[in-house]
Amino acid sequence: MSAINTLIGNPLFIILQQVFAGRKVTRDYQHIDQYNDADQKAGIVTMILSAPRAAISDNLHPVRVMLTFQGVVSEASGGSAIEELELSFIDQVQQFVASVSGIGIELVEWKNSRQLEHPWAWCGAVLELAPVDLSADSVNANLSPFITFNADYNLPPTGDDNDATDTVTLEQ
Repeated sequence: MSAINTLIGNPLFIILQQVFAGRKVTRDYQHIDQYNDADQKAGIVTMILSAPRAAISDNLHPVRVMLTFQGVVSEASGGSAIEELELSFIDQVQQFVASVSGIGIELVEWKNSRQLEHPWAWCGAVLELAPVDLSADSVNANLSPFITFNADYNLPPTGDDNDATDTVTLEQ
């Protein structure tokens, strides 16, 4: 397995499944029409790792992660429903980024459909993670400080009395 998947991809994917609970979360991009109606209505989030950027020093590479979102609104709704669905995804991403400790992460760019493909909603968010040591020694010895990080986030309200802030800590 690649160093980037060992140190970042797999742990981050597990956390994103919790962050986007209620949505279909995958690492395998497919066009929205490949998903069932329930997944389309809930929204599909795909995590895609970019190749590590050039080392800034001593095998430290900034890593970018793209999160794509696809969803659908009812045919009878207007473009503002698409906008609301897309912006709710971006709100979740921003809330996640603000909650992370133990690793630097920022939302560096996002784009949305601008209501152009009614009833389909889509957007993409690019996250940049602090430089990661991708050297073989770091991966093999599990010495990277980025193997463990915390994400505290508020789950969207479900209407029950169990709504609370959850903390996910992942250690390898």
